[in-house]
Amino acid sequence: MHLMKRLFFYVDANKKIIRTLFIVFLTIQNALGVVNTFAIPLPIPPRTSIGVMTIMAIVLVMLALVIAYKKIMKLNKSITPVDILLLSYVCLQAISLLLAPVIYQLVSFRLLLIATVQYVLVRLYMFNENEKKTLIIGLGICCFVLSLASVFQVFFRMQAILFAKQFLFGDAAYGVVWELNRGRVPFWGNLTIVFPFLVGSLLLFRYNNMIERTYLYISLFILPFSFATSNFRWITLCFIFGIIMMAYFFIRTGYFSPRILVRPVVITLGSIACALFFASTVFHYNLIDRIIFKDFNRDVTQSIGRLYLYQQAMEVFTASPLLGVGIGNYASVVDPIIGVNFIGSGKAISENERQTISSHNDILTILAEGGALSFFVYVIMSGYIVFPLIRFLLSKTKDTHYFRLYTVIVSISLVMYYTYGIFENIAPNNYIFVFFLFASTQSLLSIKHAAL
Repeated sequence: MHLMKRLFFYVDANKKIIRTLFIVFLTIQNALGVVNTFAIPLPIPPRTSIGVMTIMAIVLVMLALVIAYKKIMKLNKSITPVDILLLSYVCLQAISLLLAPVIYQLVSFRLLLIATVQYVLVRLYMFNENEKKTLIIGLGICCFVLSLASVFQVFFRMQAILFAKQFLFGDAAYGVVWELNRGRVPFWGNLTIVFPFLVGSLLLFRYNNMIERTYLYISLFILPFSFATSNFRWITLCFIFGIIMMAYFFIRTGYFSPRILVRPVVITLGSIACALFFASTVFHYNLIDRIIFKDFNRDVTQSIGRLYLYQQAMEVFTASPLLGVGIGNYASVVDPIIGVNFIGSGKAISENERQTISSHNDILTILAEGGALSFFVYVIMSGYIVFPLIRFLLSKTKDTHYFRLYTVIVSISLVMYYTYGIFENIAPNNYIFVFFLFASTQSLLSIKHAAL
């Protein structure tokens, strides 16, 4: 009893610390949700980033209970249709997995549960401006590190391959090794959906010292460099589209004037020019070569091969159309294929082992793994998220700078998630960050409606 009294006394005396810890752990959790899952070279658990995310989820729940009991943070009592639909979606995924003939792995569902826990916590509490600033800067730094990793791969390809084989798992390790060997630079995390936070973090500093100015100029250079040197056409187009959207909404909401963009645009164009040059030097072709279909077999024939992947996904869906084959089971029920030979950097790269390839379309994966019921709930939920958000962004507002900044960042990240999923698949751990975006949009809209 005496120990409990001392504990509660500590909580009362350190409410600010507990609140700060909650936001910091939430930021770390989302950063781990963006980065590829990796092994941790320690003799004791957790030995993987998934284990760290699980522990982090438990710690966040414990902190949330303390915060609720001691009323440290203001509760958000509003309930939106998205809250109900998202929980329904998770329940349908659970039912689909339970009724599946075979459960090949539970990691994907485990990550979905961690994402759901985070969704509930973000919806439950209202963050102040400093806490939103912490989230923006923390996720911006995560994006900065991922961009540096991409640059590292361009100049130290063999070291990157060895690192991937040692610390990454399955599809992620295969993807890094295979893509680097065939002349593309894969990201070590989903840079497409998180880059708006790096851009947003650059608007939070005053640049009164050398460290902040260095962070600004390096970020402005390596972010477009990492996309332009990747040789991924769709991902780079998503990045360009996202940057244009961010600039438009920041100017529209009065966050900054168009003349501020002059220097960033010059640095970005210089970065892209350097990226194209180094890609040509290292891989003997660049993004422009891909866009103009310079190598028909590589840039057209292999791309059309995605139709076969779509066919595979539809066959899985039609085999179990109502509830699907279960989340995480897709890779185990489709036929693996042999990677095609590719000639790059002066020598042939041959992949002899069969490897399961994802559907390269998030909607098809949801259909295959969750069936028509999960797909229907997902589409309705997306409608409830996207259309009110568009109306909100296009409306004339007189909000604070931080509120506008946070709103645009979260919204563009969400748009990047949907556009990225047209021709790619997000990793299962990315749902942690995506569910954070879902929860943030609902909280933002709830605050705005309350103000009206």
